[in-house]
Amino acid sequence: MPFEQFVIAIVGIIFGTGLIGFAVARVTGLIKMWMQHRFDKSGSNEDLKHVYREFRKFQKNVDRRLQNLEAIIAEDDEAEKSREPEQKTRKSIEAHQETIDIEHREQREDPEKSSESGNLRNMLRS
Repeated sequence: MPFEQFVIAIVGIIFGTGLIGFAVARVTGLIKMWMQHRFDKSGSNEDLKHVYREFRKFQKNVDRRLQNLEAIIAEDDEAEKSREPEQKTRKSIEAHQETIDIEHREQREDPEKSSESGNLRNMLRS
């Protein structure tokens, strides 16, 4: 075995051993912490009360924001309902103007074709 391969193998073994040692140390640290927390119940009740208090505060904030959003949406809906008749009349006027413009263009292009197509339109409308 050449010297370079031997050095690479030794460095790999050392690195692998260090990595495995680090992983084992972290796992045992987590197990120790879990065991201490499991047997130490004195602080957990206070922690739960604190978590509950924070959760209630968060819930109140969310409820308040939700009510504000619902009020804004309700105002927008009322505004849209009041605008709706205006928009319908505008749309009908615009549609009527477009049909008049189309009929005028057709009459300018060819009077015979426009009268025939106009009669056809009148028959289709009724």
